[in-house]
Amino acid sequence: MKPFLFFFMCIWLGCHIPSNAQSCRDLWIEAQKQYEAGHLVKAKTKYQQVIQCGELYVSDSKRQIELINRIMREADKNKPFAVSDEMIEIPYQGGQDVITVDGDGAWKATIEESGKNWCSIRKGKGKVIISSNANESNSERTCIISITKGGKTKKVIVKNEGAPEMLFPSVENVTFPSRGETNTVEIRSNTEWTITDAPGWVITSKEDGKITLTAEANGESKDRKAEIKIESTSKAIIINIYGSSQEWRDTGIV
Repeated sequence: MKPFLFFFMCIWLGCHIPSNAQSCRDLWIEAQKQYEAGHLVKAKTKYQQVIQCGELYVSDSKRQIELINRIMREADKNKPFAVSDEMIEIPYQGGQDVITVDGDGAWKATIEESGKNWCSIRKGKGKVIISSNANESNSERTCIISITKGGKTKKVIVKNEGAPEMLFPSVENVTFPSRGETNTVEIRSNTEWTITDAPGWVITSKEDGKITLTAEANGESKDRKAEIKIESTSKAIIINIYGSSQEWRDTGIV
């Protein structure tokens, strides 16, 4: 095959091959740029292309399209007093969402005290813009927004999903000298956890966000090796522990 013919065939094939993970990611990045720049129609088109591309970023793209639809929805003054949504869900990373208020005349929006530490609102033209901080906990949280016009009140529940469960140690390997020693390992987590397994020669204690490991002296001539197992509801981690032998101490080798 002649080189120039091969070149043009590659161009043609490149325009028709199914989108791979990289191209899906590129489309997602472009969609996000358009959204952040306020080009909502272009962003929506890009998100739709991401959905057609494959499984990667599909759920996120659908969520963004729903958000764009809510942002672009105009308030209808000819309709009776109503809100566009009675419930809004914001991902654990935090962010903004919006609801539209139909009906003519003045109205006000307030947020219940219990949600003010992470949820805030501001009033726009026929809309309530809702902002949420990131949720570091793995538990879902909610706040309630009340929109009042005259003697009528509409309530909107805002849900902020819980973050994925996180559990990992500051170090994965701990070495003790033959004489014994106490070491502390930080456990970074957003959920409850327990120490479920440890060798008899290590005393463990759990404190706030860390564990203390105290190894007994090793009077034997061979090294010791064991594992500390820590578990949460859905995750488990292992800390490898090593104990130097008496022989190493007597020879003066560190």
